[in-house]
Amino acid sequence: MGGLALPDCYTRQTQHHIKYMIKHLRWDKTIGGDILTTLDNIQLASGFTTPILEKVSPTLDHIDNGWIIDLRDRLNTIGATMWIEDSWQPKLQRVKDFSLMERFLRVKTTPQERKLLRMALHHMRVVTLADIADPTGTYIPGDRLTGTWRANTAWEWPKQPQPPKKAFATLRRLLRNTICQYDSPYQPIDSDLSITEPMGEWLPVERNVIHDCLRYDDTIYCYSPGEGFISYSKRGESGFFNLTSTVESVPIHAYPISIVMIDKNQVWTMKRFRRQTQPIPGKPAPGRVLFDNLNRQGHIKGASDGSLLRDDGIMTAG
Repeated sequence: MGGLALPDCYTRQTQHHIKYMIKHLRWDKTIGGDILTTLDNIQLASGFTTPILEKVSPTLDHIDNGWIIDLRDRLNTIGATMWIEDSWQPKLQRVKDFSLMERFLRVKTTPQERKLLRMALHHMRVVTLADIADPTGTYIPGDRLTGTWRANTAWEWPKQPQPPKKAFATLRRLLRNTICQYDSPYQPIDSDLSITEPMGEWLPVERNVIHDCLRYDDTIYCYSPGEGFISYSKRGESGFFNLTSTVESVPIHAYPISIVMIDKNQVWTMKRFRRQTQPIPGKPAPGRVLFDNLNRQGHIKGASDGSLLRDDGIMTAG
């Protein structure tokens, strides 16, 4: 073919980047640990629940660039992915839960809007829809979308100063365009937003945020800053729970609920939230009318192939 056989510097650099990361991760030494720590921080900052080196698109232009982000872009260019065994990702919390940022990136947004969304989510310290939704999974409380609410969490989030008001305006607009499509854009900014497809049961995973109250079987756990979780035991069938003790940890299967604080020694809650099971669609019985699509303004013409179900006494007609 001719030519001087000069190597492509970008391709050669990509090869060295991949080999360098794999080498240090396999050695599992100081540099490998630093790479994992940095990768976990970028994973949290991205707002994704899928591993960012396994799902290499879309681009993460809403966070600061660096070596790992550059490597991700190079993997996307050559159509490759990387699976890292010890990498960490935030967990989806319940049925029909999803990453907010991943959902927002499905619609057309500008780079400035994506950065505003990142500022709002980092300030709120949330990743998934379940992190900001009501425990019932049917709506998002309006007071959580104005810039005054922040979730309690044990994670080390990136330091984010108070975002401008337009960051939360962008967040509310994207929520109405993607997740809460029944709500009017003209309602007050502190109005609740109804979730178009309500979420289902809670999953037995680590919680992304520290919820105020959780329940597991006949015990309620209430979080108190400075004290940790305080347990309350069920008293009869009236919905009242009595103060028991302070606990160090909460069962992983505990799920958030809403309560009424009677006093410091007892709380009350309604029946535990159970999502109604959906009936499994089956085959309709013979002769059942599914829908009527006849145009009754003109003459009706019918036809039949003569099929007959002798035992059921039904004959086809159309």
